[in-house]
Amino acid sequence: MARRSVTKERRQSVLDESLDTMFEKRASKRENALASLIQEFNNNVDMQQLDDFVEKNFATILYHCVNSFKKGASKEVSLAARFLGLVALTTIPGGHIAREIRQESISPLSEALRSDSFGLSTYSSLVDCLAMVTFLGGAEKPEETEEAIKILCYLINADDIYDTPPSIIKSVVYAFSLLLTTKDEVSTNPEIWREPICFLLAVLVQEKDTKVWLAAAHALALSFEIPSLNRFLSCLKESDGGDFKREDLKEIVVDRFWILDPHYIYMFDEIVKFLDHNEIPQDLIKCTIKTWGELLQTRFLKHLLGDSNARSSFRRETEDIKYESEHDVEFKYKSNSSFVGIHMTKTEKRLYKSPNSLGNKARTKVLNKKRGVVEDSKAGYYAAAVAEEDV
Repeated sequence: MARRSVTKERRQSVLDESLDTMFEKRASKRENALASLIQEFNNNVDMQQLDDFVEKNFATILYHCVNSFKKGASKEVSLAARFLGLVALTTIPGGHIAREIRQESISPLSEALRSDSFGLSTYSSLVDCLAMVTFLGGAEKPEETEEAIKILCYLINADDIYDTPPSIIKSVVYAFSLLLTTKDEVSTNPEIWREPICFLLAVLVQEKDTKVWLAAAHALALSFEIPSLNRFLSCLKESDGGDFKREDLKEIVVDRFWILDPHYIYMFDEIVKFLDHNEIPQDLIKCTIKTWGELLQTRFLKHLLGDSNARSSFRRETEDIKYESEHDVEFKYKSNSSFVGIHMTKTEKRLYKSPNSLGNKARTKVLNKKRGVVEDSKAGYYAAAVAEEDV
């Protein structure tokens, strides 16, 4: 117990000292501070400690990250984007902190993405950050999601994807995949979604990287859960002008089998089974994923955290069962005697609370049974430990 207390105090000291260092004028010191903060957020499994740190310091964190976007060099901007994305994961979805992060960062992120001063990895970090802060702080308002879509469309050329660097293509595909899961029938400007759909189709047909074109295929498959997306695909058909059917997407996917990287055969198998039998893969998070949109949200989380140089943990307590992925994600479930349900920390609430988000059906069922329990009360923490890839 004493050792745990010392470790917690050490981590708190690192967090506080790193944040104070962000006031330094030397860029190298700010970069080192951001790297330390990212490491703590990646490795610290004490979600309550991170929650408290963000609640206490979110205004200061936001100020420094926005300042880095505006004035920092490429490395500092990239680190600030990665850190702000991790900070957003600790917030209550749609809460005042999540909304303020989106409102204050959207313009600086847009300006940074339109700049020609940074390296490709920096733009990828900015794209990931934009998608995450929008998903957490703006996805419940269509106009705010559409604002992010417009910014992302600036980076791409749907008519010729070879005009877009491969690393940017990958990040934009995952960003579109996440934001498309928030799409419903209500939209202030439905046509804004046309270019992302065209881009994903172009990536599916032209991209050579297996993981990227399969990720695009997974995003397009969402159209069979969201009718308004299917209408866009139907309008793009050049043949009979009818509905875009599962067979149409499957034909494109199967035609590309000849360039399939065997390492990603599981992704190919997932989408074929979904298109053939409406089967949702359960090997990634067993007994949790209920819809295709939930799979896309989980994949984005893995894309954001799945750096082989970092092990990221987000945990929740529910059942005395441990499920392990056949791939490189492990999810653990533990019980809490006071309440066995889907009560989460702020780290995961966005993935589980919005109408289109992960685990919403399970959450609704539990809350119907536990009407007297306050929705925002906590009963544990959730972890998706992204295992290091074999070298």
